[in-house]
Amino acid sequence: MVMKYKNYDEVKRLLWNGYIGKLGIQELDSIVIFGCGDIGNQLIDFLEEDVVRRIVCFCDNNSSIWGQIRHGIEISSPKSAVMDHPQAIFVIAVVRGVEDISKQLRSLGVDSGRIRVLNLLDDGTLNREYLSERLDERYYIDDSYLCETSIPVIRSRDENDKRDYRIYIEKKLEEELDRGERPFNRSLMDEYEKVYGQYIRMDEISVASNDVNTTKVLITCSHKDFAVMESDDSDIYIPIQVGKALTDVALYDLKDDDGENISDRNYNYCECSALYWAWKNKYAMDADYLGLRHYRRKFDASTESLTHLKANGIDIVHLDPIYHSDIRSSFVKHTRNENDWDVMKNAIKKHFPDYMGAMEIYENQHFVCGYNMNILRRDIFDEYCEFLFGVLLDVEDHYLKICDRRDRYLGFLAENLFGVFLIKNKNRYKQAITKLVPYIK
Repeated sequence: MVMKYKNYDEVKRLLWNGYIGKLGIQELDSIVIFGCGDIGNQLIDFLEEDVVRRIVCFCDNNSSIWGQIRHGIEISSPKSAVMDHPQAIFVIAVVRGVEDISKQLRSLGVDSGRIRVLNLLDDGTLNREYLSERLDERYYIDDSYLCETSIPVIRSRDENDKRDYRIYIEKKLEEELDRGERPFNRSLMDEYEKVYGQYIRMDEISVASNDVNTTKVLITCSHKDFAVMESDDSDIYIPIQVGKALTDVALYDLKDDDGENISDRNYNYCECSALYWAWKNKYAMDADYLGLRHYRRKFDASTESLTHLKANGIDIVHLDPIYHSDIRSSFVKHTRNENDWDVMKNAIKKHFPDYMGAMEIYENQHFVCGYNMNILRRDIFDEYCEFLFGVLLDVEDHYLKICDRRDRYLGFLAENLFGVFLIKNKNRYKQAITKLVPYIK
């Protein structure tokens, strides 16, 4: 069979040509790239040489990296970048906080017409075509299921095997697929169940019982107000503003800066500042289950299934697994700091030595239950938070003695710590898995 794409580099080049083409950068414009994370670095990799030569600096709100050199280009503070290059085009290359950064640049004197936003949204067609050509004939890409474009859903053609998983395409996997290897098969899901334990799907939950439970799920939002979808049940889903200590704008009655909190460190903890707030302030102690989701991502779970968790003996609900060819490398790609993983392991060893076995298993398998979206029995919620923040606060303390970081690294670590928690407790707690449904209002 002649393949449409010789390798994944072709796919990435086509994707990034589309992203870059939308920026509208003119031939003589000098350029400042706002954002030194994974997105900003990838942008440099795919810009034409003549465009790269016109990049006068990076800028970033993370003061710990000011003065460093990336790709031969100095990283400045946003204020310095604006003062030194007042006529430049400022390209915002970040995943979160675009509106806040745009407002920040305008407050520093940058005209709106000189601000560009790198939009990485696409319909996922190229990724799906590339993967479809390389799948074992027993599997297929489910085009009907709404998912984030970079992590399509793979399903078995065997009607008796209803398990499925999502794929995150990264360097090691690219190389395997380009060599003609076919890593996706039944043994992968066997590996998942061996590592994490058996589970049921949320659509398998029986809702016949009259014994219903109360479930509360906090919807985290930090940047702007949004319309809760009509299908959201207000008795279950409660919006909470995260990072409230960092802004004068009030979005909701529920805020993460009331009582004991880490709201002023939301730039590193992300949605986990809401978890900390709920844990320390004993939120919803009368509920049977407590969980967390994002304002632009939701669980594919009905109200009926969420109120029948107890009747089905479910202890933890979490998102379906995402395949990563290398867990640690995938994490480092986000934070670009090789040390974070070892600092996390040292914190586990110091405070929770009985979790070290689970940690070793976790970093040598292939699945992540990401996004810090989960629902736990109320007592297990407290148990999980004690473990999670026992580790994260120690990691934070380590870095506070060295530098001032503002790169969401603790939120990324939290995604991995949830997997460690699941592995450690796989024989204690019954799990149910649900799909992630993304939307942007």
